Amino acid sequence: MTTLERIRNRAGLLVGVVMFALIAFVLGDFLKSGRSFFGDDPTKMGTIGSKEIDVQEFEAKLDVAKRNMQQQQQKGELDDASVDMLRNQVWNQIVYETVMTKQFNELGLQVGTDELFDMVQGKNPHPQVVQAFTDPKTGQFSPGTVVQFLNNLDKNPEGKAQWLDFEKGIKAERLSNKYNTLVKAGMYITKAEAQDNYVDMNRLAKFQYVTKRYSDVLDSTVKFDDSDLKTYYNAHKNKYKQEDATRSFDYVVFEPTPSAEDLKAANDEIAKIATEYAATKEDSAFVLSNSDVQPNLAFVKKGTVLGPIMDSMMFRATVGYVYGPYNDGASLKVAKLMNTKNVADSVKARHILIKPIGGDMAKAKVKADSLKKMITDKKMSFEILAAQASEDEGSKVKGGDLGWFQDGMMVKPFNDACFAGKVGDLTVVESQFGVHIIQIMGKGAESKRVQVGIVERAVRPSNKTYQSVYAKASDFSGKNTTAETFDKAIVDGGLNKRIASDIKQLDRNIPGVNGARELIKWAYTAEKNAISSVFEADGKYVIAKLTNVKDKGIATLEAVKEQVEIEVRKEKKAEQFLKEIEGATTLEVAATKLKSSVQTADNTNFGSGYIPGLGREVDVTAFVFAGKKGTVSKGIKGENGVYMVKVETITEAKPTTDNYKQNKDMLNNQMKQRADYELFNALKDKIEIKDNRAKFM
Repeated sequence: MTTLERIRNRAGLLVGVVMFALIAFVLGDFLKSGRSFFGDDPTKMGTIGSKEIDVQEFEAKLDVAKRNMQQQQQKGELDDASVDMLRNQVWNQIVYETVMTKQFNELGLQVGTDELFDMVQGKNPHPQVVQAFTDPKTGQFSPGTVVQFLNNLDKNPEGKAQWLDFEKGIKAERLSNKYNTLVKAGMYITKAEAQDNYVDMNRLAKFQYVTKRYSDVLDSTVKFDDSDLKTYYNAHKNKYKQEDATRSFDYVVFEPTPSAEDLKAANDEIAKIATEYAATKEDSAFVLSNSDVQPNLAFVKKGTVLGPIMDSMMFRATVGYVYGPYNDGASLKVAKLMNTKNVADSVKARHILIKPIGGDMAKAKVKADSLKKMITDKKMSFEILAAQASEDEGSKVKGGDLGWFQDGMMVKPFNDACFAGKVGDLTVVESQFGVHIIQIMGKGAESKRVQVGIVERAVRPSNKTYQSVYAKASDFSGKNTTAETFDKAIVDGGLNKRIASDIKQLDRNIPGVNGARELIKWAYTAEKNAISSVFEADGKYVIAKLTNVKDKGIATLEAVKEQVEIEVRKEKKAEQFLKEIEGATTLEVAATKLKSSVQTADNTNFGSGYIPGLGREVDVTAFVFAGKKGTVSKGIKGENGVYMVKVETITEAKPTTDNYKQNKDMLNNQMKQRADYELFNALKDKIEIKDNRAKFM
């Protein structure tokens, strides 16, 4: 891996390092997506406080992130999921920079020139610099390589731009660390707090209890009306606060699948291909031009790739043998034995590695060619040149000797050169590490390898089939334009009703259907119970009924009615259970009234709030630890049921010998760890963030 590639990877990690301090912010997705876009400036991606985020600014940053990912992963176009991930990362980073830069400026926090120099070239290099300039083979950091790289930056504009991004990242992380350190310096746990924590965790209680759980009574037997729902909702509105707008909808999917006619056409086509494949002499070109998937044309060893059935045929057949057509899942295939050869199972080789300076592979190649000529002209031995010139720190001390290695253990260009060559060959090969001068020292026992070209054709629905399925979907949509007819048609037609719950405005997929952006956009413009037109997504046709609308902020009673009903049922059951034990003064009487039994809980502490056998019941725990031996409670309404308890014993915490130091240290660490991820949330919540990204997707 070149230095530039490692810097590019480090730069990506630095974003993660800076954002790690904001992990709750990122995991919470903090996207401000429930707002109306009507009347907004069409060029604004959003606003963060008073700062407007221009679409072009956002897209420019997104393009840089895309290019970096493409280079890191060595791939062309990115899929939608990757782009969405980058879109979130870029937005999160803009929000972070906007919020935190204001804080840094107000406090006068900076990373000066001398400090930055020390982070890059000084005695205290930044960890990301160390990783970027560490030899992957030796694991050794080379300060000289840093200086050499920087001295050549002006010759490589792309590399310079990447370095400046990298430098910006380590400066941002340093500023963030300084800010967090200042905040943490003001945090302190007192001895009294540590003592309270120690007592809460070590003071133990044993008590008896009687319980009747809410689950003991069927929900269907509980009666309530709309006024009960409204009363509970009004008393607990903040419980239903929405950080993000969401939509829920039912939907049906009409999915085109190959018809009998499509399958016959596919079989006829693959049979024709098999005949042509058997006759052609241009096997590689044929399989590459006729297969739906990229074929593996490597020479393979028995028992590795082809599978037992194919192995049994291809390792006994003669070159030109054709097997198939045959079915393999949703595909039809035909395989041909293109070639065979004997290949060594292992190779012994040595090499001299020349790393490119500033990514200049051409210069490294020129140097490698000159070193090779010195060896072939016998002006200097391979061992001496390796010791003097190789940049592989691990092998240079052994004259470049890599020992024996098996096929596939080295990077592909290096591996192919070694296993294709003959003992004594001296060759120059490029890889992601640089330019190698390779000499093959020995070869192990040979075994047979086969080259099998497999033409694979997916059996797909034809245009005629798509048109037929679309016609059915359109007919369903046209005839069922109300919530009632939509539901009835699903039942009458034996269709599968699917449910998409709490879909956010920036989401792209729904269960079983990828790329459903247009449907999701519709859900954010439609009213409850509206029926959509036919949407095409993921090669399927979808019709939806909007079932729930939750906007950002406190949700309406209608939007959270099902959740409120659950709580009201619990309230009604609790009222009933409490009435049943009203007047009971002993657990035995309460047990009789509730048709329950007296049970015992032991080793309960106040700090955790957890009761063995009951779970977390804070009101029960509070009564027990506030009482004395023999104290009997009245009915207690809990999270999972109604309780009546009697305190048996309270075992006081044993005196500590370390003046509560262990608890003090633990609480200090916990508080400072919380600061790492809660600090940014506190700052962010003080400003208004308006996220308009959904209208640009």
